[in-house]
Amino acid sequence: MKLFSFFTDEFLDMKLTEKEIEQRKNDMKGDGFPEVDYYYEYKKLGGKKDRMEYFKMLDVFLEETMDIFVTGMMDKYDSREESLGGVMTILKISEDEVMELYHSVDNITSYT
Repeated sequence: MKLFSFFTDEFLDMKLTEKEIEQRKNDMKGDGFPEVDYYYEYKKLGGKKDRMEYFKMLDVFLEETMDIFVTGMMDKYDSREESLGGVMTILKISEDEVMELYHSVDNITSYT
């Protein structure tokens, strides 16, 4: 099961103004899932992918890193670095790109 299978084309096509983004952040403090905030943080960090591609990449990132980063379980990987390497291999992206993914999540909702 994909973590982001609930995203619809309507969601992915949303165009939010800066004011709407800030309103969402205020509305979601301590509640809900900040999916839009992750994407906008990714863009602030220099990410080049569009929303659709970003959420596909984020799905892989979370699938590969969640256990070791969040719970410390080493079922798939023996270290956090190995899990990030796994993401790089699966997505065929650079270390800089995987770090943009990591920080897009960690800057919004501490990942570790």
